[in-house]
Amino acid sequence: MADLANSGKPWTDKEERRLAWLLSEGASVTTLSAEFKRTEAAIRDKRQEMTRRARGQVSRYAVRRDSPLAA
Repeated sequence: MADLANSGKPWTDKEERRLAWLLSEGASVTTLSAEFKRTEAAIRDKRQEMTRRARGQVSRYAVRRDSPLAA
């Protein structure tokens, strides 16, 4: 069984930077899952979140549209 010690834990900035670099180098989701000790679904979700953030489609932290912070 895979070691998923980080499953459910928040991603650190350092982990996100490393994930971005490894993805740019063509690492597979399976390899990344083992590297980060997270599920393959978590890797795919984080990749999608990072892609959307890079395109300006979402912020790192969700903010309701009616919030004063949404300006």
